[in-house]
Amino acid sequence: QNDQPYMDLLVEPYKNKGIYSGTDIYAHIVTLTFSRFTNDFRLFYGFIGFVFGYFYSRCLFYLLDYVQNQKLKWLTVLLLMTLGLVIPFWNINGYRYFTAAMLFLLASLKIIFERKYRFIFLALTSVLVHFSFVFAFAILLIYLLLGNRVWLYAGFLFISMFFANINPQTINENASLAPKFMKNKVKG
Repeated sequence: QNDQPYMDLLVEPYKNKGIYSGTDIYAHIVTLTFSRFTNDFRLFYGFIGFVFGYFYSRCLFYLLDYVQNQKLKWLTVLLLMTLGLVIPFWNINGYRYFTAAMLFLLASLKIIFERKYRFIFLALTSVLVHFSFVFAFAILLIYLLLGNRVWLYAGFLFISMFFANINPQTINENASLAPKFMKNKVKG
């Protein structure tokens, strides 16, 4: 579709598509932009790898700087290694989710540890990278409003355990209750 205007293709997935509306803004912009310049997938993956790698390294180095002056306990080292391996840099095929996770994590760390509330916009950007981070962003806002209420959050965690075994067929049967632009994703 190189003969069609860039802006027309940019907004096309988001207007009047109903259940087939796009939810992945970051992936669509990057894919469309790179398709205008090259057909080489290596450049595309190089770019998304660079963006992911930047935020991945910022998260790890931020945490390393944070614990630098503290005595490293075995649990701290284990948690840092876990963070480095839970969202591994070699798993680039799921770049939307992993990039959004690193964006959100970096913003959350800056907000919680340093009280730099301007990073709320970076956390909000994670929603543009992967739509599911709207839930994580909502939880961050609740945390910022309510403060550190460990027993309340432990109660939420306990209640959420009852939803771990929800039958996917039940969700599929109730897909009509989802917002219009997400119905295709919920059904899938």
